[in-house]
Amino acid sequence: MEEEKTYWTMEDIVSITETVQEAELEYNGKYLKLQWCELTEAEEPKLVIPSDDLPEEEKTKLYIEMAADRTKKAISKADKKNPEGAQLDINEWEKIPTTLRFAIQNKVLGAGTNFQNG
Repeated sequence: MEEEKTYWTMEDIVSITETVQEAELEYNGKYLKLQWCELTEAEEPKLVIPSDDLPEEEKTKLYIEMAADRTKKAISKADKKNPEGAQLDINEWEKIPTTLRFAIQNKVLGAGTNFQNG
């Protein structure tokens, strides 16, 4: 039996950027609650494409900074919509262990990547 397909409406698509998404991450035996919102193009942090002339180390640093900026913006948007759900203080981002920051970024930035070509 073939599974019935569900299709997006334009209203559903537009509402994605206003919906607070939630998840939990396990880190060192404890859990961290996350919340974030998808961003519209106007809300995205300014993207700076690294020059090909830059050393790889500098390019990597810029890409890491861009991912962090986008993650913080998505978390901040959700925190404004749902202040009681906020657990992370993005003003303390640099104090969070790097491995945890990367896990948070992977969760937030990878949230909507379940795309399939029909």
